[in-house]
Amino acid sequence: MQPHLPVWVLVADASRARIFEVKIGSDVFELVSEFPHAGRGHNHHAGHAASETHSNKETSHDHFARELCQALTKGLNDHKCGRIVLVANPEFLGHLREVADHNLQKHISEAVHKDYTTLQPRELAERLRDHLA
Repeated sequence: MQPHLPVWVLVADASRARIFEVKIGSDVFELVSEFPHAGRGHNHHAGHAASETHSNKETSHDHFARELCQALTKGLNDHKCGRIVLVANPEFLGHLREVADHNLQKHISEAVHKDYTTLQPRELAERLRDHLA
């Protein structure tokens, strides 16, 4: 980890995500990227087995988690951040951890099991202050 670089905070669930940058010594959350999940509309067709729908949803969540992990890895590789804080509900946090490669996992300093996707940056700063220290 590179302590002089900003921290990136991924705030996500299975349907949307935002990456914020927090500079060292600051509590200002600056939006870096926003990711609406393209497959978030749940289209249930009559006649589809529940297990097939569940399987498709899991695949969609894994794909979205991979997309987010690729963005975080790019930020690390481009030296835009030195460490990462993940904030997601427990289920989606599991998807993120499953698809994160070893290098990305080394740079994850905190994982917060909360769904804060609807919070504004100022509220995020208040609730995540202790996780950024």
